[in-house]
Amino acid sequence: MTVSNNTANGFQALFNNTGQDNTAAGAFALVSTTTGSGNTATGLAALSTNTSGFNNTAIGTRALQSATTANNNTATGSGALLSDTTGANNTANGLNALFNNRTGASNTAIGASPWGLMPAAISPWGITTSISAPLVWLARHAPSASA
Repeated sequence: MTVSNNTANGFQALFNNTGQDNTAAGAFALVSTTTGSGNTATGLAALSTNTSGFNNTAIGTRALQSATTANNNTATGSGALLSDTTGANNTANGLNALFNNRTGASNTAIGASPWGLMPAAISPWGITTSISAPLVWLARHAPSASA
């Protein structure tokens, strides 16, 4: 693969890149990307552990930070989809939205902390945080554990 059409601005942004069509703005944004392509990361450590994931968009400090081979995700907001490693087709908009989702796919969360700061294994509603069935969560704030 020819390395082409990449843009980096920030300390070590796209430091290991051999992919193409990536855009990184912010210190350590897309720093670990090797063969991943079509990614956009804006913010400190956004998509910083991505290696071969493609077509991800991360905007915000630590957005999609743990993603390694995840594809087709959109995370907007500080900490959005932070723990996601291999999940695909997720959309998280808001502070810490889908924070604990690790491998779940086709989930949508909109609002500050919806379904975000729950324990990694299971939410109070009996829903695992790594589900692969469509989930849509709209909230201004995540409900308390007693809800």
